[in-house]
Amino acid sequence: FAGRGPAGRKPLLLAGHDDLVTWLEFAPGSKRLASIAADRLVLLWLPGETTQPVAALELDTPLTCGAWSADGKRLAVGSAVGQIVVLDADHPQ
Repeated sequence: FAGRGPAGRKPLLLAGHDDLVTWLEFAPGSKRLASIAADRLVLLWLPGETTQPVAALELDTPLTCGAWSADGKRLAVGSAVGQIVVLDADHPQ
């Protein structure tokens, strides 16, 4: 935390998933935040700029894990049935 930190500040609420969020992480060196959930959604956020997702993708099965590439341009997500999907996070659909 920088400055005064979170003490006494209202938390930022990002609402977009309808089921258990299973992974959440900022892209390396970026303000972009990715979240995945059991609702099969991959959501990209810009916290502090908007409270709504800036991009969304629905896959076929519940999602369980994720990982950003070192350069923050790609996002890999894994599903409950063993699928791995690599997404171009610089140009989300």
